[in-house]
Amino acid sequence: MNYADQLDKAQDETQLLIDCALSNRPIYSGESSIYCNACGEPIPQARREAVKGCNLCIDCKVIEDKKGRLNV
Repeated sequence: MNYADQLDKAQDETQLLIDCALSNRPIYSGESSIYCNACGEPIPQARREAVKGCNLCIDCKVIEDKKGRLNV
């Protein structure tokens, strides 16, 4: 296998991993909460419109995502 073939294979595998990750992401639907379920602060209108069905403010969502990556 030559170098170009190895690069093509690596790119194909990387694309497969990206596609799998995107297919497993949460899909939000429905009405977004006005207040964050974690901290109680208002969720900005722009976020509520961009992420349908969200129930966490941006700060709390970042914390939740970090905890998930660390399996805490």
